[in-house]
Amino acid sequence: MKSKQQILPEETKLTLFDTCCLLLALYLIAVRVYYVFSYNTNLEGVEFALVHFIQLICLKGNLYTDASQFPYLLVVHAPLYYYFMAAIMKLFTINVAEDIHTMYVIGRSISFLLLFVNYFILLKILQLFIVQFKFKIRLLLLLLLFVPAHFYACRPDSFKVVFFMLFLYSMIQSYKTNKLIFSITSIFFLFIGVLFKQDIIVYGCLIYFIFFLRTRKLIHIISPAIIVISVVCLMYAYYFFSGINLFKELFIYNIQYDSDIRLNIILIACHYVKAVPLLIFSVLNIKSKNKLTCMLSILSIMYFMVFSLFMLRIGSSFNYTYESVILLLLNVFIYFEEHAFKLSNLKMSLYVVLLFSVNKFIFYKIIIHKNVELNYKKAYFDNKTAAQKIKQIIGNHVVFIPDMKYYLFYAKLPIIYGADWHYDRYCSIALNIQIKPKFIRNDIVDQYDRQFINGKVEYILIENNYKSKELLRQYYTSYALDQQVNNFLIYKFNIERVIN
Repeated sequence: MKSKQQILPEETKLTLFDTCCLLLALYLIAVRVYYVFSYNTNLEGVEFALVHFIQLICLKGNLYTDASQFPYLLVVHAPLYYYFMAAIMKLFTINVAEDIHTMYVIGRSISFLLLFVNYFILLKILQLFIVQFKFKIRLLLLLLLFVPAHFYACRPDSFKVVFFMLFLYSMIQSYKTNKLIFSITSIFFLFIGVLFKQDIIVYGCLIYFIFFLRTRKLIHIISPAIIVISVVCLMYAYYFFSGINLFKELFIYNIQYDSDIRLNIILIACHYVKAVPLLIFSVLNIKSKNKLTCMLSILSIMYFMVFSLFMLRIGSSFNYTYESVILLLLNVFIYFEEHAFKLSNLKMSLYVVLLFSVNKFIFYKIIIHKNVELNYKKAYFDNKTAAQKIKQIIGNHVVFIPDMKYYLFYAKLPIIYGADWHYDRYCSIALNIQIKPKFIRNDIVDQYDRQFINGKVEYILIENNYKSKELLRQYYTSYALDQQVNNFLIYKFNIERVIN
């Protein structure tokens, strides 16, 4: 029998395969570092809109308005991320109207650093099951290949995942130790996570539900009730002091679907290709003699179904797969440990190649298109230069900008929003996608449209291209071309066109 001293060097020796995995992981990390400083204003998930929301807090003192009234701004996320980032901007005295790129660098840097926080928490969770966990490098590589670009952008996703994983860690510790402190921390972490992004409450309640079925402990019924009641009380308090109904803003107005879901189906299928091999091991864990492992297996399957439903929502993407991926990775490595299962390096290599092949960023622009970043930088400064001239022309009049990626450069102006009320028009002009969105309710649109024929909206600002001009011709006939600044056209309201 080998002694521990004889076994330890063999276990800790870095194999050639692990060395290759480490190099791939470092490459992916280097790419992400590069993108932190990119002048691309939309790495993923309409990043520019979220940065603009931070501007609004810093410049106008508030985030939410009544989305059914002027300026028709719909913010579909919980508030904590935006107020946290606004506090960071104020702390470092960032001029959010001018130093836009600095805002991106700060926001992306925080998200990037949180990746390693998440990795550390994931390791801690795994070590609750596997004391001597040896596959740290492989776990890091898989995590990097599964985490979508939403995580690294100026978005609340990275924060949400941190608090979800802290919540999951606390729940597992609560089950293993029966200590009340972990039940309390689980409530706290899930509650904070909801304040960053409200969809986490679905995943949290599923965990409480499964744990209750297994343990029959009332704490698993009381805890989600406390969280839901706390959230409702906060929304009611906000309504009492501001008159703004956050339940409508975050939940009712946020529900819309696309009559053509082919794009969503493609995204779901793409993720299935990547994740189904992991799901197989998760399903096998149902037969585990360890009750906790069995619960994680059931949760993994349920999460897999939930994210599939969430991704049918219009405008959704892989940002709904975080929680599912975390559960899948946990299940896979736990299965390997419990069954002493060894996956050959060849099969693992083929799987990594598969992940790269279906990854959106397999051919990174940093390598293939050397001039792409230069184009982003040029466009950024061209937009800033044009904005200086255009703001002088528009003054304090209300302006409509159909493509919301330009909101950033006009944050101080009185903008009428509305992309969410005519999402089909926005997708057509900005994303070159033809869709026909349908809303659970649509009673605001008529009132919104009247603002363009009663003189409330004085100017419309568009790019000088066919799609934008066609949009004006189809939907905004009360406006006539006033002047051109660089590559932008300024249309002005003309009462005679309304009469005619």
